[in-house]
Amino acid sequence: MSDIKPRSPFSSQDSFSERISDSDKPVKDTFQDALSSRCSAASKGYLVDPYVSLFGLFQKKTPMINRGTYIRTRAVDDLVHKFLTSGVTKSQNTQIISFGAGMDTRYFNLLDDKSLEMDKVSYFEVDFPEIVQQKSQIISKNPELNSKLLNLDFDPVSCILNSQHFKLFAGDLRLFNEELVPKLISLGFDSSTPSLFIAECVFVYIEPEKVDEILKWISSSTTFSVMVSYEQVLSNSSFGKMMISNLQVSIDSYL
Repeated sequence: MSDIKPRSPFSSQDSFSERISDSDKPVKDTFQDALSSRCSAASKGYLVDPYVSLFGLFQKKTPMINRGTYIRTRAVDDLVHKFLTSGVTKSQNTQIISFGAGMDTRYFNLLDDKSLEMDKVSYFEVDFPEIVQQKSQIISKNPELNSKLLNLDFDPVSCILNSQHFKLFAGDLRLFNEELVPKLISLGFDSSTPSLFIAECVFVYIEPEKVDEILKWISSSTTFSVMVSYEQVLSNSSFGKMMISNLQVSIDSYL
């Protein structure tokens, strides 16, 4: 494992800084709300996640948020498990690509599931460089996390954390074809390998035409793929109004 030297994600060596505006800050900060919600749900027994507390501090959430976090997590987890254990993919190499992964702990929890053959899974995560820098630092410095990743290395200049099966890298989904696809391929993504793509509360923050570009690439460039998208809907429901209120707090604090 390489030594990690703290470094600003906005240094002149960072090729992303000029392309990502501060206007994206409210979107970037949504990972903190997702993380604190997961910490709260786990602390109250809605979820079993021994790793989430390693990435953030506990913040008490309302029962409605705890239930919403449970439903969101359980829905995506069940689909991931079905993909990895289906007759089509079981006992063969597979790939999982998580867009806007934030401080998600799904990969580490999957490693603890003895019913899965995780040595056959290549797991890719992508997010903004600031988030990747922060998550990479946490993983690299925590023995409970880094001991689970074989041949771990983090390059702060390219903003890529690379290991044998887990890949975490920085990029902008709005530059999918120009930026993310080449990075995926350079990290070992194989278009002929069965792949599961996850967009968990991500596409709602991107222009529809940019989402179309991503979906068109997936459908036209991979041999066998599944897309899991979990997004906010029914904004006038009681839960939807609470989510909007939570996000508004983040935006107001920035403005």
